[in-house]
Amino acid sequence: MSEKNKLNIYYIKSDKTITDIFKNNLSSYKTYNFEEGVLYYNPKYIREPDWVQGFFKKSLVVSYKDDKGNESTHNIFSTISSQAVFIREFSDSKGTHRFAIPFGTGIHMLKNDAYVSNFGLKCVLNLISADTGLRKLSKYDISSSPKQTSQQLSKRGSQIDFNLDYQTDILTGITGSLDEKNIHDKTFINLIGKTIAGANGLSLSARANIKNIDKVLRLVKAAYNSKKYLTKGFGWIDNVRYVKNDSVLIEKLNAELDTQLQKMSDENEKIWFAVPTIIKWEEISGFYFGQDKDTLLEDLDLIQYKTYVKSKNKPFNINTLKNNYIYVKDAQRCEPIYTWDAFQCLNAEIELNYGEHNRTFMLIDNNWYEINKEFKDETNQKFQDYFSHRSGIDFMECNFPNEDSYNKEMAKQRNLICMDKKLVSYGGNHSQIEVCDLLDETNKKIIHTKKYSGSSVLSHLFSQGLVSMQLLIKDRKFLNSVERKITQVKGSNFKFNGPRSYDLVYAIITKSGRDDLKIPFFSKVNLNSVCDRLCKEMNVNVCFEVIKNTYTKSIIKT
Repeated sequence: MSEKNKLNIYYIKSDKTITDIFKNNLSSYKTYNFEEGVLYYNPKYIREPDWVQGFFKKSLVVSYKDDKGNESTHNIFSTISSQAVFIREFSDSKGTHRFAIPFGTGIHMLKNDAYVSNFGLKCVLNLISADTGLRKLSKYDISSSPKQTSQQLSKRGSQIDFNLDYQTDILTGITGSLDEKNIHDKTFINLIGKTIAGANGLSLSARANIKNIDKVLRLVKAAYNSKKYLTKGFGWIDNVRYVKNDSVLIEKLNAELDTQLQKMSDENEKIWFAVPTIIKWEEISGFYFGQDKDTLLEDLDLIQYKTYVKSKNKPFNINTLKNNYIYVKDAQRCEPIYTWDAFQCLNAEIELNYGEHNRTFMLIDNNWYEINKEFKDETNQKFQDYFSHRSGIDFMECNFPNEDSYNKEMAKQRNLICMDKKLVSYGGNHSQIEVCDLLDETNKKIIHTKKYSGSSVLSHLFSQGLVSMQLLIKDRKFLNSVERKITQVKGSNFKFNGPRSYDLVYAIITKSGRDDLKIPFFSKVNLNSVCDRLCKEMNVNVCFEVIKNTYTKSIIKT
């Protein structure tokens, strides 16, 4: 029986020629020709590790005598670097297929857009058991600022054990095991091993070498083409794709975005500026561009920024945005409290005719994502269904520089209880939460207000309402603490008599004040996910209101 070899397998895109696969010109690599394929490699070389000079500040050399008594020297620390990629082709009824198998650091020889994205991921999902086969997964959470996380189980399990959110998680990698008790799986285990891992490439310990590699390649190609992952409950992985390794596509998206940026002369609902992180509005006095500290802006505005860029005789494009900065001035001191490059603040939704059909892409926090059309349509429809629910409260327009002042006046004018900044402890007094901003005791409404300034702010708003309601329903101690706090603020006894009897109201303050709220696609995804949990799992009624921001002091000369 063949010895096991650790292999990483990448499926080369069908439209790539051999010269499209490698980062460098083919003439820069050496080759070794086998009957089965070609090995491209960089000759191994010996060098001193960086830490030797970095820490010890000199090469560590010792003297010695060889067998003939001759004096010589030897560097006691060295490292060998090897890069190689084996390219194998085979043909079947569907055409010719090319695979790359890197060795050493050979993956760095390949262009990122040369191989099929998520090839290994789909192979694993199609091969393992959905109920007991999962061990580890990596995901991108797009519910707020996108973040990469990894989770590992102490024993094999299913996707339910990972607490995944199918609307806001993008699966980027997975490790799983085949079932030794399954006769069908036993055949695979004998060839590719029991545990396999997949992302863009497929990693496995296979009883394979150059003589029988075709068996492995044909098996994994069939696994990739299978649609079993759809019947196993993993169809959601096709909803959103993180565009990371396709440099050609990213180049086209950036070019289209540059074109649209140059054409902009007024506000564009598809391209806009937004604060990329959660900020404390009460701690800032405004925004300013570059070194223009004397002109403070109340909010970020893309058209104002374009005017600023043009005044500096610079082109309004991605490169300029990446190399120029936006500052947020501290209300108490002159120095900036936050700093971002302008591109980090840019959000965009781009339609691009690329490949076989028109496709939709979103730019959020420097990253491009492709949105599946069906998922986009379903998300927009669900968003409209949830967002159409109104509270019946007569909200005032917001003619205040911050939410705090608005909440206080709203409570005064509409006979509401202002709970803004009234924190309640939970979890052994280690954590505190703001249960809501306003409370309508008469009409039984728990109200959260937020000034809209981007996806991260909305995510914070939606999460705040969800967590607060969860605690009110599930944690009796928290509920009692909240009732005591409201009693203090109100000045007379207060009891919920069942938190589910109250509607949860999200009130969003925007410049337009329009009921057809224009927010990023991922904010809609996040809102839908939160509403599903509140309405379907917790039986809570959720309402929305849009409040017009009429505060006009947008430019402040200092």
